[in-house]
Amino acid sequence: MCDARSDGSRIGPLQVQFLVASPLALPGLSCRKSMPVPPIVPKGDALRRAIAWLSEQGAWTPSLIEQACQRFDVTPADEEFLLREFRNRQARRKT
Repeated sequence: MCDARSDGSRIGPLQVQFLVASPLALPGLSCRKSMPVPPIVPKGDALRRAIAWLSEQGAWTPSLIEQACQRFDVTPADEEFLLREFRNRQARRKT
């Protein structure tokens, strides 16, 4: 539990109990330094979900890849990976 305001003053025990019910009740409360927020989706999981969804859709297209990346909040680097993979698959089919 964070018990310090951004101005350095302390929060009393009754105020802390109130904060449990309403964390936005006291302006100036800063918990960001002491309580890091983990990512909602583990690293790499969004890419796995996007690939699974693309597999269910059938043939990949650049627009379908873009839709998957938006749907599953894929990072730009992972989106580039999917597009490279799409281009590699197309090149293999032509030869």
